[in-house]
Amino acid sequence: MGLDVAGIILAVENVFGFSIPDEDAARLDTTGKLYEYILVHRFRGYQEDCLSSITFYKLRRAMMSALRIPRKKIRVSTKLSEIIPSRRRRTWKALRRETGLRLPQLRRPVWATTIAVSATFGLGIAVPVLLSLSLFGGAILTAILTMIAVGYLFSWLTRPLAFEFHSDCTTMGQLTSLTLAHNFQAIAEESNCSASDAEVWETLQVAIAEELGDSPCQLAKETDFLQYRNAG
Repeated sequence: MGLDVAGIILAVENVFGFSIPDEDAARLDTTGKLYEYILVHRFRGYQEDCLSSITFYKLRRAMMSALRIPRKKIRVSTKLSEIIPSRRRRTWKALRRETGLRLPQLRRPVWATTIAVSATFGLGIAVPVLLSLSLFGGAILTAILTMIAVGYLFSWLTRPLAFEFHSDCTTMGQLTSLTLAHNFQAIAEESNCSASDAEVWETLQVAIAEELGDSPCQLAKETDFLQYRNAG
């Protein structure tokens, strides 16, 4: 196995809570093969949408409690921006506390990320110049260390600006799917309920996409991990 495939296998094992032998993992080189393997070796009986429903109801109860929103206003199709228009970071913390689940991360606005990245690279170049360092006199190392330090600093300073919903998490339905994917094993064990084929597939997509640094919707069952990485 290549390192990328090994990382994917480890991520899947952590999410679904079972081990995949190396001899089996070596043959699981596409998303579809890995999906079928999980269905056969981890889940045998299925109750359609059981875990998704449990996750949705758990989130809805938390929102009703934290936001004082009537039950009828929280549906699968409801846009998060309509029920959480402001103070999203505070609300997100309250929902985590109420549900005990790990929720998808809120993201910083594009302008904040652009400024942080530009400043990081700008200072990384400016510091060696101001110190009059030559190319082989420590300029490259100084630039790298400066960018790492500045990057961490801006990441900390802009943390309060992380209040936007990700493009894959704009409705209650999408929030439910991502929350289930991030807490799959815990919810399955707590509810003692089997997963549907669709739930396993969506959770697998999220786990692999996070490992590859891409969007879940980009992954198909015929996706070959090594070719996908080389193409990226």
